[in-house]
Amino acid sequence: MNLLIVENNFLLKENFFFQSDLKINLVFSTSVKSVKKILNKKKFDFIIISSLAINLNSFHVITNIFKTKPKDKIIQILERSNDIKHSFSSYYLQKPFMFNKLLLILNKTKKKLNNCRIFNYFQNI
Repeated sequence: MNLLIVENNFLLKENFFFQSDLKINLVFSTSVKSVKKILNKKKFDFIIISSLAINLNSFHVITNIFKTKPKDKIIQILERSNDIKHSFSSYYLQKPFMFNKLLLILNKTKKKLNNCRIFNYFQNI
């Protein structure tokens, strides 16, 4: 699973290394400018977006990065105040959130992807 985390706090990145048993290729970015470059070069299963600065909440970060984007890829992490769910987000979590909730989202979707691949394989036989 390829995962991009857009946030200025490295705590979320550390949680993936210490608590996740998923096999994840993790890319971490703290800048809107670098995220745009990364997205042009690589495909991701999920993009987790949080705020990057005091004046830039997750809603604004998504707006600044994407013109159009599939809803099924973005997991938005909302700040406690002054942040709302973006229409591009398929999932959202309110800070402070339990890391296990995020893992449940990733696990659930991973199982769906695997089931679809198996189904497509048997259809092609």
